[in-house]
Amino acid sequence: MSWYSVIYTRVREYSEKNPICGFFLARLLNVLLVMQLLGLVYSFYVYIYIVCGRFLQSPLQATFYLCVYSSLVFMALWSLFSSFRPPMVISAMDFRYCYMCMSLKPDRAHHCSSCGRCVVKFDHHCPWINQCVNYTNYKQFLLYIFYSTLTVVWFLITSLECFVRFILNANWLEDSIPFSLLLTVMVAYGVFGYYPLGEMLVFHFGLISMNETTCEQAKPSVLKFDFKADYNLGREKNFMQVFGWGLWLFPLNTSLEDGIHFEIRYEILMYKSSE
Repeated sequence: MSWYSVIYTRVREYSEKNPICGFFLARLLNVLLVMQLLGLVYSFYVYIYIVCGRFLQSPLQATFYLCVYSSLVFMALWSLFSSFRPPMVISAMDFRYCYMCMSLKPDRAHHCSSCGRCVVKFDHHCPWINQCVNYTNYKQFLLYIFYSTLTVVWFLITSLECFVRFILNANWLEDSIPFSLLLTVMVAYGVFGYYPLGEMLVFHFGLISMNETTCEQAKPSVLKFDFKADYNLGREKNFMQVFGWGLWLFPLNTSLEDGIHFEIRYEILMYKSSE
């Protein structure tokens, strides 16, 4: 069990015994999400008033940079808030049974120790958004990482010119404070741009290409009738199952899956009978 799963479990158990105090304690679990939003607001301020408003000399260039950056921030926020979806409720059918939450669960559903319930096509519980990443919001979660990574890359690349102008202008006293604010954001973006954003994006694209979830990679599923069977239908079909046929770049529900039934690839083994 991960460190944040232990925290979520303890908070959930405490909330069951003390509902009022537990309610406010559970709100504190959003601290990482709030930190992201505050950091994004601060970086947006730095980009507008320092990068575009102070160091860039061409109004046309500053307008273009700001339009691109604003679009990336908007798409990242849209994807983030679109990922706040409750897991899908399962009706009574011929599914496996979870003895922890006393409910039925279909294939690829797993019990989330952080939430204390079974989640359809469970990937992992993300403390950064304080949500279970699952069938209902997996595409939105990936797009949030994707646009956040592009935002970081765009900020870092377009801010390199500020270094050059800071040295060439030689206004050390006047530009020292704005430049230090810019440098703070660049260092933070440089750290978080690689991990967890960039590394997580590459990791999840690798999972999609194999049609696996984070949970399934840690503990591979054993399917009926064939222990070598899996959900890998080929890279193209795997991506289609998550992103659908169109509107890949928009955090809209375009998945071809229903969250319950999944196509399985069986490995047919031919045996020769000995005579």
